[in-house]
Amino acid sequence: MPLYSHSRLGTYETCPFQYKLRYIDRLKPKLGNTIESYMGSMVHDALEWLYGLVRDSHIVSKEALLKKYDQIWKENWKDNIRVVKKDLTADNFKQTGASCLEMYYSRYHPFDQAITIGLEERMMITLPEDKKMQGYIDRLDKISEGHLSVHDYKTSSRVPPQAKAYQDRQLGLYALAVQQKYPDVSQIDLVWHYVRFDEEVRSSRNQKQLDKMVVDTL
Repeated sequence: MPLYSHSRLGTYETCPFQYKLRYIDRLKPKLGNTIESYMGSMVHDALEWLYGLVRDSHIVSKEALLKKYDQIWKENWKDNIRVVKKDLTADNFKQTGASCLEMYYSRYHPFDQAITIGLEERMMITLPEDKKMQGYIDRLDKISEGHLSVHDYKTSSRVPPQAKAYQDRQLGLYALAVQQKYPDVSQIDLVWHYVRFDEEVRSSRNQKQLDKMVVDTL
């Protein structure tokens, strides 16, 4: 039985042939990763490192966070990473990522808004007809008893309208995954962090919305 994910379904919806090449034939692209995707991954990794220390009551300085970001950028860099936009270099994107982290740090320091209970948390979702899906949550926080929040970091170059957050399937799947893993939870906040703009986009799902999403996803 295949194990699906939001990204797999999205690939099929975009182009069934692309899905076949990637997930059935398992062809590897010759071109390297894009610089936008690389920057996003490095910002994610830096924030995961930050909150891993916060969870152990160690609050590092902003300078330490930026130093860690610089370290992981250099350690993971590959020469086939593509910079497509004219007049921009890899260093421009690296600086953009650093600016994202600086703004994020200034906004949330000393990171005492909640208790972090999961980082890059692998979540399994059970659907009818024995279908299974998986997803990875950037950060899962406990706000209070029975109240959790799902956090997803975005380095996109624009902030979507609020309506998109309420309709987004990935966020709905995150809510369903948390509901299935923590059945006693009564409230689940879904938070997109658009770190380029120092903005949050928040949403939630009621049971009727989750039930409809399950049918559509199945």
